[in-house]
Amino acid sequence: MTVIAVVGSLNVDLVSVVSRNPAAGETITSESFVTRCGGKGANQAVAAARLAGKQASIEMTGAVGDDEFGTRLKTGLAGSGVHVDSVRTVNGMNSGVAVILVCHAGAVFPT
Repeated sequence: MTVIAVVGSLNVDLVSVVSRNPAAGETITSESFVTRCGGKGANQAVAAARLAGKQASIEMTGAVGDDEFGTRLKTGLAGSGVHVDSVRTVNGMNSGVAVILVCHAGAVFPT
């Protein structure tokens, strides 16, 4: 069987929908908020698993923290058909996060 190995980042995306870009130091209210599994490496691994189906084994290599986000990331990848045996959990560390602001007009900040 073909093996596709992905080495890269795993992050939890914190996505807020806002009406406009906040000014420096300004606090604005988010109209909605969701968390999603993400990271460029993890996204590539999930895409490969969806495309490959049972034709290839997709293996992710990376690291997460020993927090609830780390558990969520590994569980999400495994649920998408990605092997996570090479995703290391680092004790005493937090998993990566990405803060994403999405404007109604479709612009993503920061630009």
